[in-house]
Amino acid sequence: ALNLRINMLSSLDVQHCPDQENEWFQALPNLTKLDAGQNHISMLTLSGGLENLPLSTLELDQNRITSQSLTDSPLNNINNATQLVRHLRFLNLSSNKLTCLPSIIFKLTNLNTLILSHNQICTLQQDQEYSSSS
Repeated sequence: ALNLRINMLSSLDVQHCPDQENEWFQALPNLTKLDAGQNHISMLTLSGGLENLPLSTLELDQNRITSQSLTDSPLNNINNATQLVRHLRFLNLSSNKLTCLPSIIFKLTNLNTLILSHNQICTLQQDQEYSSSS
């Protein structure tokens, strides 16, 4: 488990860290839990190797993630071969700025717990991006 809770992170993107590209997550190949709650994350890029970790738990509560930022995220283009899609079982997106169901959740076929409380969700319909591509 890696606990990054209550910091000042604005992104989980490590690709732009000089001398540490991909090394950061390659050093943790068996990481199954990442807690990045209570930060300032607004864009969920998940690049730099994080998408290839066998995460079963991803805590992103109390950040600044919006429905649009998830739709625009490269994460939304993840294919079924990635570790994240295959292993993620628990996703906490509570206390963010979501207004609709993010389409990425429909790609996480093994997800069994999804926490979306304390957002600004007005409808239980999935966002338009997912509806038009299915």
